[in-house]
Amino acid sequence: MATPTTAGLVAIVRQYYREGYYPSKKKQAQDGFIPSSALLKASVINSGTDLQTVSNDYLTSFKILPRTEIGCFYQGFGRVQLDKVLAFEESKRILQIGRVKHIHNTDNRFNTQVGSTNVTTEFGDPVIDSVKTYHYYYLKALNEKNKISNVKITLVWADYPGSPSSSSQLVNDLDLLVQVGTQQYYGNSQLKEKNSGVGSTAGERDFRNNVEQVWIDESSVGIIIKVSASYIFRPQSYALVVTGENIELEVSNIINPSQSLSHASPIAHVSLVLVALLIMACLSIIC
Repeated sequence: MATPTTAGLVAIVRQYYREGYYPSKKKQAQDGFIPSSALLKASVINSGTDLQTVSNDYLTSFKILPRTEIGCFYQGFGRVQLDKVLAFEESKRILQIGRVKHIHNTDNRFNTQVGSTNVTTEFGDPVIDSVKTYHYYYLKALNEKNKISNVKITLVWADYPGSPSSSSQLVNDLDLLVQVGTQQYYGNSQLKEKNSGVGSTAGERDFRNNVEQVWIDESSVGIIIKVSASYIFRPQSYALVVTGENIELEVSNIINPSQSLSHASPIAHVSLVLVALLIMACLSIIC
């Protein structure tokens, strides 16, 4: 899409959050907040729809190529369409943003639940500071009588500047892994392989991009979302945007991540690291 058009759409997304339309779907000034650049980017990418083209006779239109085909590089994540992500009172689609209150952690040393972490940025984005820190989110049906449908999960983080001489430009490499029953999907694996996620196969882990996405057409069971890191140079905040029909993002005391995806360890508070650095600096000055 043209950059000026996309820039204008991003401004609308920012206004949506600033004026407090999330999460009530209606304007509530007390709910307004300043979104991070990662959240704006994740929201816009989550809204993507398949591009269309026309036949040679200009009478019919059809999709260029489905996202699940190898040729999806023609359209990437698709064309921005904000009504696919921004939810209002009349919207059937639901928008959910992953926040600290939604995180479910497990300590692999004692195999016990340690609760949600309170480490965030000034924008409210969750933070991962270790490859041993896993953030779990549980997506359930808002109405248990109906299935979850048309779910799209997008992970975005603003990475630190990379080195031109490095074989990989990512400084911090986060991973998105989604589990639906016995099926698992790595972020972006569906863009590479038509049959990714079949059975217990999760597809390939993406180690090149700071945007990862998974979509689920339909599910009669809850969906477990895991955000982790393959490599962390320094603490990394991220934005997680989830959209779909009949969905609710919450912390669940029922699921045990250690039995589904992996063990996890609690996240350390970034401020403790800063305090330690200040103490070391003071000691060096005294010496």
